[in-house]
Amino acid sequence: MINPNNYNPVFNYSLDLSITAFDDFFTVLTFENVVTYSINNTLYYQDKPIRYYTFNDIGLEKKNYTYCPSITGPCNITQFNADSGSFQIPVYLDGYNNLYNDYSSDTYIFNQFIFDGATLYNFNSFDEYFFDPLRMPCFTETVKDPFDNEIIFQQYCCTNYNYITAPEIPPSQCVQFQSNTTFTSSNGTLLSLISAQYALTSIGIEYSVNPNILPSLYTYNFYSNRRGRERWGYMSSWTMFDRQYDSNSNFEFNMVSYIGNDYTYDDTLIYYGITISGRIVRRNGIFYKDEMNPYTPENPCWNSIAPIYSGSKATNNFCCTKFQPFDSGTSCEEYQSITKVYTKDYNYYKGIYFNVKYQFNETSLILSILSFGNLKNSTLQIESYSTDTFSQTCQASTTSPQNTCVFRLSTTNQYELQYRTSLNTNPISMTTIFVSGNQISDPNLSPSKPCQASFSDAIHYYQKDTATTELCCISQTNGPWPGALSSFGYS
Repeated sequence: MINPNNYNPVFNYSLDLSITAFDDFFTVLTFENVVTYSINNTLYYQDKPIRYYTFNDIGLEKKNYTYCPSITGPCNITQFNADSGSFQIPVYLDGYNNLYNDYSSDTYIFNQFIFDGATLYNFNSFDEYFFDPLRMPCFTETVKDPFDNEIIFQQYCCTNYNYITAPEIPPSQCVQFQSNTTFTSSNGTLLSLISAQYALTSIGIEYSVNPNILPSLYTYNFYSNRRGRERWGYMSSWTMFDRQYDSNSNFEFNMVSYIGNDYTYDDTLIYYGITISGRIVRRNGIFYKDEMNPYTPENPCWNSIAPIYSGSKATNNFCCTKFQPFDSGTSCEEYQSITKVYTKDYNYYKGIYFNVKYQFNETSLILSILSFGNLKNSTLQIESYSTDTFSQTCQASTTSPQNTCVFRLSTTNQYELQYRTSLNTNPISMTTIFVSGNQISDPNLSPSKPCQASFSDAIHYYQKDTATTELCCISQTNGPWPGALSSFGYS
């Protein structure tokens, strides 16, 4: 900690943290070797042991605290892998007056980190796991205490790594999963059942959640440990798109289900519990159940039976339902895209989708609208814009959802694809493609890596829609769709 007036250090604190996987659901954190230094022990000193808190995963503002037994002694804390929270070092700072709890200024360490399977992740970074021995062995951040009395300079370094030999890359990659989570009482009575479907694109995950069984007045909470979005519901189903990673990222992804009765929003809360409904470990583009075992057609499922509160238990079944088989072809005979429309604020699916096919020959681009769906009767218009051909359009409707149009080729070889509907007349971008011969050169698609997704906001700021478009290479004419997105979704 540094005095902001003269930038002199006033207090220094260091410790060692080791993390150990207890099982699929819990991680043990061990704090030890605490060393402190103060420029004045009466003005700056640690006055309480370390404590850990997480916002209550059942949606209340009340915090759950776990305390270490002493200030300097070793401390073990067992954390649920679905949590993301912060550790606090309660340090007395001269002039700081805390009116709200029994602690002085709470200096946060390991703030908003995720501990999972003896691996540390940054809650605020969705593009990579946290430490890397070559790229980022240390991480540094600078914050101020709540009353700007001191500047807090924090550095975290990983000093010991476990190295893993990844197995051979499987011949097919999973692009869709399904989970079923059942909560049962201690005597075996069925309490609730939540099912979900997942589409894993190159830029994020779409999940569709359905509470098949839910007691009266009880709610469910369904979210990722990456906390991209949370969703509460009663007996309602929903679909949303969560932009949580890019195509080059590594991560651990846990989907969390909570069932409870939060009707009173106070300490009389009654709940069945919280569990991990499914988990994906992504390493070098491959999806694993854990650090060593990938999802494969021969072994597509992760299963668990987890104890939860009040003697109940949760049974979780999480399986890959669609594998994208490896294709050794060298060119694409055609291309297809699926576009789905979501609300701008929270990316919830609106029930609007369309499937388009693209074929290039020496003289034209043949664009075929294969399907169009909307909850309301409407017209769809697909537009291809180039600087020399300007806009070329193709239309379909909910009553006539198919159409084929022939577009002129552009000498620029660049085509900006947009859509609009009769209910939302301003254009929204789908994607931009560059063409060489009869092949799309950008985005770089091939039969072995066939799909790339893009996410677009409305061009006009007052529009309420966004769109995700997944564009895929297909090596055979009228071949199967290899992508993750589909028309399925609750709205």
